[in-house]
Amino acid sequence: MKILWSIDNPQASKTIAITGRQLLDPQMKTFSQTFLSADTPAKMYPSTINVPAAGCWQLTLKSGMTTGTLIFWVLGN
Repeated sequence: MKILWSIDNPQASKTIAITGRQLLDPQMKTFSQTFLSADTPAKMYPSTINVPAAGCWQLTLKSGMTTGTLIFWVLGN
């Protein structure tokens, strides 16, 4: 899924690291991806997230000293 992340924080860096973990699976699948910021506009991070399986996922996003968390459902493959 394509997502354009925007971070309005001066402590964000030129990269965004995204770590995902499946919340309801006993084997708890995980993945991680890193993306560079766009040249313009600043602090925009285009990404294509590759979630490995359907289910409930928690993403942790980190850029410099800025961190955020997002929980969402993935339907189908």
